[in-house]
Amino acid sequence: MTDSDHLSNEISLSGKIDEKGLTAGVKSRTIAALDRLLGNLVDVPNAFLERYTRETRAKGERSIRLLDVEADIEAEIIASDQRYHEIISAKVVEAEARKQKNKTDIALLALEHLGNQDDTQKENTDSIEADWLNYFEDYAEKASSERMQDLWSRILAGEIRKPGAYSLSTMRFLSELDAKIAEIFQRRMENRMPDGYLPRPNRLEGEELSELMFLEEIGLLQDAAGNITVTLNPNEDGMVYYRIGEFLLIFETKQELRLNVIPITRVGRELLTILPSNDAVAAIEYAITEILKTVDSAKIANIFAELPDGRFQHRDIKILKSKATE
Repeated sequence: MTDSDHLSNEISLSGKIDEKGLTAGVKSRTIAALDRLLGNLVDVPNAFLERYTRETRAKGERSIRLLDVEADIEAEIIASDQRYHEIISAKVVEAEARKQKNKTDIALLALEHLGNQDDTQKENTDSIEADWLNYFEDYAEKASSERMQDLWSRILAGEIRKPGAYSLSTMRFLSELDAKIAEIFQRRMENRMPDGYLPRPNRLEGEELSELMFLEEIGLLQDAAGNITVTLNPNEDGMVYYRIGEFLLIFETKQELRLNVIPITRVGRELLTILPSNDAVAAIEYAITEILKTVDSAKIANIFAELPDGRFQHRDIKILKSKATE
């Protein structure tokens, strides 16, 4: 490949990145990540594989000459049998080309996810850690199915947006994630709240209990069958205010309230970011089902500013009728 070809391909890919309307920091991290996965930002995707195949064939031939000394007999067979030599070399090339194709597919999908995300958050100039990219590359090259490639591309896009968003523990878990676990986790997380808690119903039994205990066993939930509660204390004016992410729960009551919850672990919370968004308001309403039996009124509000004294400027978005008055 000539220098002009290299420059042409690099400009082409840079143009694709520019089309996404990304901030400077995100663009810089995107280029760094794609450079690691695609190799000098060139030949995306098919021409790259052709060049990579040629290079890998040469490496494969050298590898065969450098087989472990403990395999002397096999090495002699390879050296004396050109046909066997070619078969093994071809398998090495095929395996390496497949790994590179997986990484290429994931990188290009991540670029699409980056372009589809809102870019209004505060600019982040941090870099992605080299160790993180090393581990990601190892996992990405093994992801051949469309489902896993999509998951890994979302992880890469999220890390580019916000370095440190995904821990090595989460990547290790994702590498072992099967379809059954993914289905159970996604279904049980439909009622998750924006603050990292899953509401725990008063009567936890049957299939729901079994699946939540399973998610705890594999490290996505904490104390699923326990008695963890969030205590909500009223102010002197007989109002309770409880922030949940960008939302504010407001109760009119003079009594202490308790919200039964199941904490979602760090790995679980990080995996939640690659799931489809849920209806946060509906999840909050579900979470306070029992509380609504004991209070005079409840509201769910949207927070749009936090004041220096800790109070919030908010707008009511849903008024809930107390079940005690029904």
